Amino acid sequence: MRLFFVFISGVYAFWGKAKPQVPEGAIACDDGWNIVESERINDDFCDCDDGHDEPRTSACSRVSSSRYPSFKCENVRYESKMIYTSRVNDGVCDCCDGSDEASKIICENVCDAEAAAKKAERERLALVRSTGLAKRREMLQCSKNELAADARAKEFAESALTDLQLRRDQVQDEIDRLEALQRELKSAAEEAAQKNTAEILNSAMDVVTETSQASSAAIRLAVAASEIEALMDATTRLGGLPEEITDKFDDVDILSSGVDGSQAWNDQNLESFHAKCEHLLTLLHMNEIDLEHAKSVALDIVSSIKSLSHTESLRNLDPLAAALGASSPNIEKSLEVLTPEQSQALASAKAAIVDIDAKKRQHDDTLRRIKENEKHDYGPDAAYRTLKGQCFSKRIAKYDYEVCPFGNSKQDHTSIGKFGTWGNDYNSWNFEHGQYCSGVGARTLLVNLRCGDENNLVDVYESEMCKYTATFDTPAACVENDEENAAISSDDSS
Repeated sequence: MRLFFVFISGVYAFWGKAKPQVPEGAIACDDGWNIVESERINDDFCDCDDGHDEPRTSACSRVSSSRYPSFKCENVRYESKMIYTSRVNDGVCDCCDGSDEASKIICENVCDAEAAAKKAERERLALVRSTGLAKRREMLQCSKNELAADARAKEFAESALTDLQLRRDQVQDEIDRLEALQRELKSAAEEAAQKNTAEILNSAMDVVTETSQASSAAIRLAVAASEIEALMDATTRLGGLPEEITDKFDDVDILSSGVDGSQAWNDQNLESFHAKCEHLLTLLHMNEIDLEHAKSVALDIVSSIKSLSHTESLRNLDPLAAALGASSPNIEKSLEVLTPEQSQALASAKAAIVDIDAKKRQHDDTLRRIKENEKHDYGPDAAYRTLKGQCFSKRIAKYDYEVCPFGNSKQDHTSIGKFGTWGNDYNSWNFEHGQYCSGVGARTLLVNLRCGDENNLVDVYESEMCKYTATFDTPAACVENDEENAAISSDDSS
């Protein structure tokens, strides 16, 4: 009879007939073409190809388990669910009310306990979410404040840079003016100094020519007199000698000995003095006079004369020394070309340039930082912005993991990627271009974002070779959801 009924249903389907009506208490299966009366439902015989007539037995387990679950756990006072019929009467309690094992074993009804546990978990998650939302609002406000501060800082820096550049141009113009004046005055002073030096050296040439012999004689005389005087003084101090010995010394012999004793020293130094004079005369008779070099030689001659002089009268006898010694300070003084006020103004202007450039660098750094922040996508409302610059670590198994939002990530000292993009709906981060992994390529990290009351790196694992997956809790991931609120309210009322 059953085979005939199924056959008739198949004929209807073949000829395009309408699906049969479902009598009261019966069910339709196999897309509505097969009708099963109430007495044949759950009779431990599979009448339907899709197994819908045996939801509480395992008679259709072969059919239903290959397609979809077909046994319904009522789970009164909790959540009903569907399981495969192959799990019915298999000796394992799959339904919290034990209805899947009614014919073999007695299962304790734990639906109330599971409902209570799930409610507690929902309440915990609701508290986490509530706390997270409050902190998210704080993070969002902080981000807004930072954005506003950056906007003000950017405007101020741009304005300050404009003013500083204008001020720098003005100061630089003043520096250029003073340095140009300095160059002009220095050139004029050097020209005057060269002219003055030439005149002095021309006079010195005549003085050297006329007085070199007189100076030499004066030097010889002074040295001889000094030495003779010293010898006479020494002889006087030898009063302790016997008279018969001292009486044998003659004054002429002593004076002669003094002159002869000083002669070798005097000639040696005078030879150097005369060589310098001849060199100076040679320089002055050249077609192109090197005035600076000639001046140096002349001053060296003066120094030599002073070193050989033993009396003030001898120094007064030297016209060359008097001429050059009096003129040299005036030549040096003429090279001071700027007034003290102008020199101070130039130094102050250069110091101002250094100060202006330092301030410009500070404002440039501020603008670079702000522009760098503007490049980043911190989420739909920038709630994640406060995480920039922070890093979160966790030791898992034998590795230390670190994730820096919008920065880098690593496993111990191995890079597993730097921040690249957001996932769909801003619910994950993709870290890319980590350290190379043989046979795979660059390491990568996927960070799934989850609502939490604290920023916390929860877990990291290697989902595939050199491809890592992490879970990160943060208040920034908490969002308002009316459906979730409704579900929580429904649990509270049950």
